[in-house]
Amino acid sequence: MGVTELEVTNVLLGLISGLIGILIWVAKTFAENILHEIRKLDRRKAECIGQFADDADNRTAHSKIFDKLDNHEGRIAKVEALTDGDAGK
Repeated sequence: MGVTELEVTNVLLGLISGLIGILIWVAKTFAENILHEIRKLDRRKAECIGQFADDADNRTAHSKIFDKLDNHEGRIAKVEALTDGDAGK
């Protein structure tokens, strides 16, 4: 009662099938993790683009504010120059 060649072949085919199954499972898990990370990166990219757009809007708004401030400071300087001239009389 020895081990026949057919039994050895069946055991080897079982082992090979099991290893292939494990490799497929590992590849599937790896692919799912990569896809999950890619989705996270896509969401982060969208957030960054949104923040960049907000930053550009903020720069424009601040530029307008600084222009108005410069205008007001110029007018205040003129008024002060006029009142200083009147104070000397």
